[in-house]
Amino acid sequence: MVKYSVVYGEIAVFKFLKEWVDSAKEGLAEARTELAQEAAEKAAKSEAASAEILARLERASALEKFAVSLAAPYRQAFMRELGAARREERPAIFLTCIDLPDGELASWKKLLERDFSVDGAANAQDTVAAMVASLLDETDPDAAAVLIARATHLATGAAALGYASHAQVLQWLEPVAASAAARFDGWKPYGEAFLTGERDAPGSNALARKLLRGVVDSLVADPVSPWVSIPWPSAETAAPWRKSQAAADMPASVEERMASQAADFVAAFSAAGSPIDGSKLDYSSASMVWVDQLLDDFFQRKAPLPDDLHFMTSAYVFESARRAFGGRYLRGDHENPFVLVIGAAKAEVGVCAMAKVRGRATLGPEDSLHFFCQGIAPAVQRGVSAMLI
Repeated sequence: MVKYSVVYGEIAVFKFLKEWVDSAKEGLAEARTELAQEAAEKAAKSEAASAEILARLERASALEKFAVSLAAPYRQAFMRELGAARREERPAIFLTCIDLPDGELASWKKLLERDFSVDGAANAQDTVAAMVASLLDETDPDAAAVLIARATHLATGAAALGYASHAQVLQWLEPVAASAAARFDGWKPYGEAFLTGERDAPGSNALARKLLRGVVDSLVADPVSPWVSIPWPSAETAAPWRKSQAAADMPASVEERMASQAADFVAAFSAAGSPIDGSKLDYSSASMVWVDQLLDDFFQRKAPLPDDLHFMTSAYVFESARRAFGGRYLRGDHENPFVLVIGAAKAEVGVCAMAKVRGRATLGPEDSLHFFCQGIAPAVQRGVSAMLI
C-alpha cells in the first residue's frame, strides 16, 4: 500500500509540475504577444510622430525656418534640442519651426518675462519693434548679430506662447531676416559674430559665454542641426523679405509706436457713449483727470486692466509728456518695460508711466496720474537727474 501511495504521489507531483510548466509557457506566450503589440503600437506612434514632424517641416516657410534658426543659439542653450533630436532619431524641429514642446511653455513664459519684461502681445510687439529699429541703425556686425538672435528668440517664443500669431511674428521678423541675409554670408560667420557681440552685451558673463561657445560649435557641426541642413538664404530667397517697415506694419521706432498707440487711445474714447469724454483728451496735463476717471472704474470694480488698454493708456501719458518736454524711450524693467527719458547728461528725468497706470487701476487715487504728471515740469526745471515713479 505504501509503495502505491508513493507512486501516486510522484504522479501527482509530476502532473502539477507539468501543469505549472504549461501555464508558464502560456504566460510567456501571452507576454511575448503583449510585448509585440506594445512594440507595434510604439512603432506606430513613432511613425505617426515622425510623419507629423515631417508634415510640419513641409508647412514651414523659408522665412520661418531661417528666423527660428537665427534664434537657435538661445533655443539650443535653453532646451538642448540637438541631443533630443538625436535620441529620438528625428529632425531638430524646435530649432527650425516656431513651435515649442508643451513641457517647455511654462519655463519659456518665465524666460521672456525675466529677460525681456514681455508678458503679452502688446509689449512683445513693442520690444521687437525697438530691437528692429536698433538693428537697422546698427553698423557693427557683432552687435547686429546679437540683436538678430535676440529679436528672433523673443518673437518666435512669443508666437509659441500665443502672444501673437505665427503670421504676425514672421511679418515682424521680415526686416530682421533681410538684415541677417545681407550682413552675413553663412551660418558660421553669423555664429562667430554673435559670440563676439555677446562678450560686450548687457548681462554677459564668463559662464554664459562658455556655454554659448559650445552651443554655436554644436550648431555648426552637428548633422541634425538646421545650420547644417538649411542653406544660408540667397539674395533671391531674401528679396521678398526686404519690404518697407510700413508694409510689414512695423513702426520704424518706439516713438512712432507710442504715438500710434496714444492716438488709438484717444480714438477709442471719442465715440458716442464712451465712459469718458474723448474730446477732453488733448495731451495736456489737465486731461489726466479723465484718464484717472477711466482707471478709477477698474479700481472700484476690482477688475483687471486689460494688457492692450494698459499699453494704450501708458502711451497716452507718455506722449502727453513727450509733446510738452521732448524725450526718448528706453527699455526699463518688468514693471516699466519702457521709460520716457527727458533731458540729457546730468539732467535726465525718467518718467515711469507704465507702473503708475497699472497702480491707478489697482491701488486707486493714491496713484493719481493727474498729480504724477503735474510733477514732471518741476522736475525738468530743476535741471537735475530724477526718476518719477
